[in-house]
Amino acid sequence: KRIYKTMRLRIVEFADELQDYKYLEDEKIIALNPCSQSFLKKRKIKFENSLNFFGKEGHLSILRQSKKIMDNVKKFNNFYDKNNLSKSYTEGLDNYLTFYVRYMLILLYIVDKVIKKYNPKEIVVANSTLIENFSYYWSEKDRLLGYLVKKYVKENNLTIKIIEEKKRKNTFSFNFLFLSKFSKKITFYISYFIFKYLFVKKNIYIITNDENNLDNIVRKIKIEKPELKPVFLNLSFKGNKKYSFDILKGSAFNLFFNSFLSNKKEIKSIKENLKKITSELYKNNTLNREIAFFNVDLVEELNIFITHVMFKALKELNAQIYFLVKIIKISNPKFMISQHAHLIGCAFSELSKIHNIPTIVFSH
Repeated sequence: KRIYKTMRLRIVEFADELQDYKYLEDEKIIALNPCSQSFLKKRKIKFENSLNFFGKEGHLSILRQSKKIMDNVKKFNNFYDKNNLSKSYTEGLDNYLTFYVRYMLILLYIVDKVIKKYNPKEIVVANSTLIENFSYYWSEKDRLLGYLVKKYVKENNLTIKIIEEKKRKNTFSFNFLFLSKFSKKITFYISYFIFKYLFVKKNIYIITNDENNLDNIVRKIKIEKPELKPVFLNLSFKGNKKYSFDILKGSAFNLFFNSFLSNKKEIKSIKENLKKITSELYKNNTLNREIAFFNVDLVEELNIFITHVMFKALKELNAQIYFLVKIIKISNPKFMISQHAHLIGCAFSELSKIHNIPTIVFSH
């Protein structure tokens, strides 16, 4: 195999990491995602994509290793809430943690191949997001490449200088998020009050939202059974406009579904359950070293994600289930529909059995 001797290597995930980019002729660029590749292509800057570093063998390697890691987690992932729901929590943790694990493994696989091919003296990467600040549903701000490059270099005893470039921060984002959350909370409580005390709850059915062609299903139900009224957990902006007249005349409702109602005792139980998982992973990994890849131990990264990010996700889910059970008990819906089967979608199916409500959950 030919070994390249490149002084400086830049690994890029997203286009916004190049906002302050200044072209250097002796810098080799590896662009991982189509958005960064498009950015460079438009400016006629040479780059190499990830296809040369992540092919069939890469996919197989990640599938095998992620299964090993997740098998370790599944041994200890067991939780029941006060409504006797379990799968919504265990499957939720399993699905989102699998995404996160595979994201780490894919990046490490590519980093390993890139470094072995080019043998760089310097690597330029974007500054990473703190793992505890990640969003479980994968926000566009979540980045881990720089962090993993540094850890790979350290764990493999390589003498490569790592240059982390920081992205410009939006100074207005904090205030905007605070105001947005406050307005959502007020809207949620007003909506709940109207639904509980003023809305006529006869002949209703509960549906998650109006997206993924669900509005077409609502239209067909209205033709077949005009007396039935949809109660949406949430409507899109377009849906609010479309159903505004129906809402005003009381033939539809938007719950502005959120996670503001919570049960402190259950939140404590969720936290304890996740701590049990992480403590077992620490013990288990010291024996078999299965939670590692290319000499990089990933137990700490897994445990931070579980205790912070997945705690936030399951706490939110618990509050949503707590609220949904209240809605079911005061309205006795004819049936329920969800266009997905994870987290609250999975809860639809579990609650349908407990409360004997016909339910359709579309998995995809």
